Amino acid sequence: MSGRRTGPTIAILCAMLGSTAAADPTIAGSPGRAVDRVQAGLEHLHQGLYGEATRAFQEGARLDPADPEPPLFVAFTQWWRILFDDDDVDRLRSRFESAIQQAITLAEKRLDKDSADSRAMTVIGSAHILRAHVLADERHYYRAAREARRGKKVLEKAIEADPDRVEARFTLGAYNYYADKVPAIVKGLRVILFLPGGNAERGLRDLRLVAGSPGRFRTDARLLLAIIEGSSEEGCYGAALGHLRVALEENHGSPLIRGLIGELYMRLGQPDRALTEFHTALESASGDDPDRVRQRRQIRIVMADALISDWRLEEARRILDDGMLNMKGMTGHTLKDLHRVRLHLGSREGSASDGPAALDAAGRAVLIEALAHQRAGRTVEAIGRLDAAVERSAENVLARFVKARVLFLSGRYEEAIEEFESVADAGGERPGWMEGWTELYLGMARQRLGDLRQARGHFKRAAQVHRFEAADRAHMELRKLDGESGTCGI
Repeated sequence: MSGRRTGPTIAILCAMLGSTAAADPTIAGSPGRAVDRVQAGLEHLHQGLYGEATRAFQEGARLDPADPEPPLFVAFTQWWRILFDDDDVDRLRSRFESAIQQAITLAEKRLDKDSADSRAMTVIGSAHILRAHVLADERHYYRAAREARRGKKVLEKAIEADPDRVEARFTLGAYNYYADKVPAIVKGLRVILFLPGGNAERGLRDLRLVAGSPGRFRTDARLLLAIIEGSSEEGCYGAALGHLRVALEENHGSPLIRGLIGELYMRLGQPDRALTEFHTALESASGDDPDRVRQRRQIRIVMADALISDWRLEEARRILDDGMLNMKGMTGHTLKDLHRVRLHLGSREGSASDGPAALDAAGRAVLIEALAHQRAGRTVEAIGRLDAAVERSAENVLARFVKARVLFLSGRYEEAIEEFESVADAGGERPGWMEGWTELYLGMARQRLGDLRQARGHFKRAAQVHRFEAADRAHMELRKLDGESGTCGI
């Protein structure tokens, strides 16, 4: 679910979930059983059960000591934990490097026997690219670039030797897409580091080929495509949701994948739909496995965030109670997420600001009462309470914002525009969520009134608000105005 890194990091993560092929039955040892354990490990990974996945991969390595695939996946699982666990990163990195080197060494032995072994090349290329990411994360950029060069070169050789090896196309596709999409400043650095460039179109083509194949890695390709196509740059939100829904069907209602669906709905400004996904994910994440315990804790945090975005502030506060969240054993990253969501709650209820969005205790009580009226469909009563709050503190923008939102939801668009404009014109610093949603609501209200030119301007401004959690909703509305369906590439 949430973590300290997003974007390309998570994309590469998904790519590495399935970056190698099935074991060759001609290898010595117990390859059949080893393949079964690798498959079981992949299934655990798709469920977010990293401890179980590690044990399955390690057992596969014991059953077939000559196979380079299980150590690669052991390394991948350690990499995941490097990203999200900050309790003992040095130990995790040591385990990662040990497993990566073992995978490379075993694969190179296979190449010594058969220089055209495309499976061994796929393992080596994937291992070098994964190691490159860890080195880059440690800011060892020259070493990272060297590993990336090696990885890309070997993967290209694997495809040349076996054009039907979709597994090699998977990792290479991820590299090609992101290497082509990095910001200009990084592209300039790439020249200095001699880092090979990419080709986004080719990368997407390869990833879609894998997603449409009958192989066991089609789920991983769909996860990666969902991340890429669900980005603001691609804007194919319908396609992204479609990929995630298929992946969910193929992985027995995985709470990890359902959580990704919920988080996409959050980015699209649809917290009510996100909550439906988070509730179901929480039910699916049952059991005493430590990874399930962590999942439930993370789901409750994102559920609280969705409730806040849906203005169900009292429910969010109950979820954020320490006892319900079981803070014992919580890592630093999760604590940061918890702190961020609590600040979000305080900002929405007017208790985390000294500026124009601040409310005293009485004002917060009026706000909560007005929101209760609104949820019950008592719009007149809600607006009456909010009018009283505005009169009590005319310069306060929080009460005005909530009143404008109630007016918008009740279809009173012209009145809503007037109130939202008073919020936009107010002096002082406003929270990012308020600035973003003010522009979004103004855009949607003007769109409903047929003023598409002004609506476009509001959507553009909403998309540019720094750290606005629903900026993708603004991108989606802009694409609708341009006649784009948002389902490209599905």
